[in-house]
Amino acid sequence: MLEQEFRAHKCDQLHRIRKWRKADLPRYEAISYAWGTDTKTESVIIDSGASQSTLRVRCNVAKMLRVLRYQTKPRCVWIDSICINQIDTREKENQVRQMGQIYADAVRVIVWLGLYRDRHGPTRQLGCRSCISRILQGEQSFCDTCLAQRTREVIRRDWFSRRWIIQEVALACEARILYGDGTSVDFQDFAKSTKAQLQLYDQPSSQKELTLADREVLKRLEALATLQSLNSLEFRAWEMRDLLLEFSAAQCSDGRDILYALNSLSINPVFVSYHEMHPVEHAFSEFARREATTNLAALLACAGAYPPKVGSDMPTWVPDWRTTRVYHPLSENCYQNCKESQKFFNNGNMGRVEIDDKNLCFDAYEVDSVRLVSLDRKPSAWGNFYADFRKLNMQEVNATELAQTLSAGFAFTSEDDQADLPLLLSRERSKEFLLQARIAQSQITSSLDRSDQPAFPKRIPQTMMGRTCFFTKSGAFGIGPQGIEDGDLIIRVPGRLIFLAIRPTERSFPATGSKRRAFHAAIDPSFADSVHGKTITTLIGECYVPELAYNPSIQHNINVILV
Repeated sequence: MLEQEFRAHKCDQLHRIRKWRKADLPRYEAISYAWGTDTKTESVIIDSGASQSTLRVRCNVAKMLRVLRYQTKPRCVWIDSICINQIDTREKENQVRQMGQIYADAVRVIVWLGLYRDRHGPTRQLGCRSCISRILQGEQSFCDTCLAQRTREVIRRDWFSRRWIIQEVALACEARILYGDGTSVDFQDFAKSTKAQLQLYDQPSSQKELTLADREVLKRLEALATLQSLNSLEFRAWEMRDLLLEFSAAQCSDGRDILYALNSLSINPVFVSYHEMHPVEHAFSEFARREATTNLAALLACAGAYPPKVGSDMPTWVPDWRTTRVYHPLSENCYQNCKESQKFFNNGNMGRVEIDDKNLCFDAYEVDSVRLVSLDRKPSAWGNFYADFRKLNMQEVNATELAQTLSAGFAFTSEDDQADLPLLLSRERSKEFLLQARIAQSQITSSLDRSDQPAFPKRIPQTMMGRTCFFTKSGAFGIGPQGIEDGDLIIRVPGRLIFLAIRPTERSFPATGSKRRAFHAAIDPSFADSVHGKTITTLIGECYVPELAYNPSIQHNINVILV
């Protein structure tokens, strides 16, 4: 813990670093800030009791310490870069495991955004407290363009893009934004007023637009405010997979922290190791191995959304959480109109799972294969692709089927929704459609988002971002990743109503000499022996094919698939 002496006139910074037992901890504040990329350092004076010494800290930390100090009394704070020995790997791992508790036990979390970048100061950039109060009371007249522009500059600060700040604020019993020379604003008030102010950019009269990065920050800020509000009343843990999807764009310097920074919010935290023998690929693989035994279908849907980088030796069934998301995984709620099918498919029996080196072996049902894919990725081509195929096969052209498939099960609320479809898919709207798709990619809802589902005109861009449409061999119409090709197999993992596309490779599983590792203790060791000589497949990603779900009586052939 860092104890600051009160501020005397023109004195050097004097601090005490003290250790306390957990039972004897004083009231302290935990600081949440962005480390930044500037490696320049300053010296601060440390009083250890018997003697004084100096400690080199980054310039942004030194500036922060000057602002944090009280005028008339000491202040006890916890700052990770000072209170954790950053060169001691074992201490760092131990402290990272306790990080969530440190911020949860703090009397307050202070979010430090840095000093001013212009002459206007906090009143003009953050908005004075009276303005924020009136905005929260619904007085939209205080949402003016100048204030919105300065608010946009604030959310572009480094803190809003960092990953570690998520659990730091989400676990806080109270959080406040601190800016400039000491002006502070309640975090919840800041989040609500920021959303209200930046809505001005979505008005037709607005001459400027929010960037995709701005929208991603705004979405993350809203989700973070929701988590902090919920946890301040009663802590709720989330699936690590849901957290990874919700905060996928948040950044960190060490790839392993993509997982570790969310541990304290997760119901299933991962093992923390910064050892050089455990690189980021190892962390991702270990997480995927664990997920494979609990929810294999959801894992594979995520793996298709976060494919490994070109040239990577990571297997296709392991999500590479560092990559840009290709598509947003769907949920089984897309099939909400077929309750009987859900009962039939979701029987809880996932089947056998085994990992052999980097290959994933599991039971699956082969339900169909891809016959024809729309090669034109433009929205204006999808309607023609659907109609041409149906007419060629002397089948009914059903606009409702087309719309509900492209929107992944959207339920029409009015006749206007169906009337919007031709316009959405028109050539004149293609460019606008793609723009909306990119925007929607940063706004798509998840399990952590409390907002309502988007209206129909926005649902298709959200769903189809990174996807295209296809017909199967049986004539079913569906959507899948843009990388899907003719001949790809459509499979379903037992116990789940999720369809996946896989592609057979030319390689074969080695008949002998393979070092196998049973991943699930209950698996029969002879399972891997029984699949020698089978074709290895690579994962393409998640598909939505409603016709296959609405006909649960279709006979599914059981196959062992190796990925």
